[in-house]
Amino acid sequence: MRFNFKKIAVALLPFLSFAAAEERDDPSSEIVLFVNKDANEKDISSTLMIFEEYQIPYTLKEFSKDGYTGNFDFLYKDGQPRFHALVFPNGRVAYKGNEAWKSSLTDEQWAQLEDYAKQSEARIVYLNEYPHELTCTQVYHSYGETNPNSFDDVQQVTAPASTSMAEEINGLNFDTKDIHHYPAEANPNTVNTCEVEPLLFFEKQLPNFPEQTWAAVTAKRDGLEMIAFYLAFGDWSKASTALNIIWLEWALGKNFKQIATTGDDTKSAFGKTSDANVSTAAGVILVTLSTLFTMIVTLF
Repeated sequence: MRFNFKKIAVALLPFLSFAAAEERDDPSSEIVLFVNKDANEKDISSTLMIFEEYQIPYTLKEFSKDGYTGNFDFLYKDGQPRFHALVFPNGRVAYKGNEAWKSSLTDEQWAQLEDYAKQSEARIVYLNEYPHELTCTQVYHSYGETNPNSFDDVQQVTAPASTSMAEEINGLNFDTKDIHHYPAEANPNTVNTCEVEPLLFFEKQLPNFPEQTWAAVTAKRDGLEMIAFYLAFGDWSKASTALNIIWLEWALGKNFKQIATTGDDTKSAFGKTSDANVSTAAGVILVTLSTLFTMIVTLF
């Protein structure tokens, strides 16, 4: 009996946890990831899985909670912008400080990155983001302050008809079980300075959320184009894989077939996420099998 170990390994990718992200610089990449190495590794693992599974070139830069003293010359080659998408899988390169979440980058460094995005027309992607006026939003009715446990309410995630692949997204029956999330709404202080549109909704969940709230948005502010997702991207969730497909297409303005180097298009990639509600037991079994597989490969 002959085994195709490459196919087996790829099939197991959604159930494996990646080790700590390592810096890399792919000359052919259009995407650069800004990662906080002091944050939870699971914040980045879902994104790395889709890059590996579909063999998508990317560049990854790590930043420490101690700050960044380097420059952003890596954004350019021969004086020209290299990247079409700046991706922040840890929200704003965030880590948990003694009293609050903080960014590894200074305000001046953020301004430099925003200037790059404006001048090069690169799009900005925030994953695991918290609602903020910078993305033209705020936490829904300040429930985060009065009832922080409401962030753990299980809510259905749905897509309006205007969202690409809405029917397929809604077919995933995606909810927020075991996923920390932050229901958002429009920020009234940014009405005159922002254009914001909901991309995904959290469905109402009584008593804390008596109406639909925003799970993801696209926003334009000060010449910037942004997309923000107000929920964690779990490496155990195939629905999170589907969300990665959404932002990749938006960020690069391409069909998934033009992004992946495996020949997969948007529909075939979504097809692989159709069993989004994988049970924990099944996940444990598959991880165990993957461990045995690793032992077999090592021994033989």
